[in-house]
Amino acid sequence: MNSAVLEKYGIEKDRLFFQVNVMGRVFSTSIWYKNVNFRKLRRQIGRDNLNRIVAHIAAFEMNKYGSLHLDIVDLGKLSKYVDRDFAKLWESIFIHVWGQWRYENNLPHDRPPKLVSSSKKKYNPTSFYYEEPIALTFFGGGKDSLVSSPYNPIFKGRYYELFHTTTVKP
Repeated sequence: MNSAVLEKYGIEKDRLFFQVNVMGRVFSTSIWYKNVNFRKLRRQIGRDNLNRIVAHIAAFEMNKYGSLHLDIVDLGKLSKYVDRDFAKLWESIFIHVWGQWRYENNLPHDRPPKLVSSSKKKYNPTSFYYEEPIALTFFGGGKDSLVSSPYNPIFKGRYYELFHTTTVKP
């Protein structure tokens, strides 16, 4: 069975770290948030809410392995934050994000992997106020990033920058 399994993750002051085993090869990803203090955020919203956010980031970060025809994507310890609604949202986004790739590779019936869920409950959206009213933007350099970037006038110069790197261990 082809799988991507989140084996390890870390939440530091301004960085998230993910170590993922993809079909026997280990990949590491670090995401630095220049203006985010995860320790402060955890105190404000609680450990459980922060872990829910990190689970979402990890799941969508693992989308990049989509071209490998995976059967499952498993968030490991974070899978307890994956309920049915989240899994459906992730699958829908996966299908639409990879649409062009399926078209270009003549794979119209290629299905998304199953996002493993071990949640015993349904999570409802949580509202909270973070003391600094600034937007978080993901920037991979493409046209979609540009729309959600600091160049978009809606942000009026108030945004968090995100830096992203990926490495692979042989």
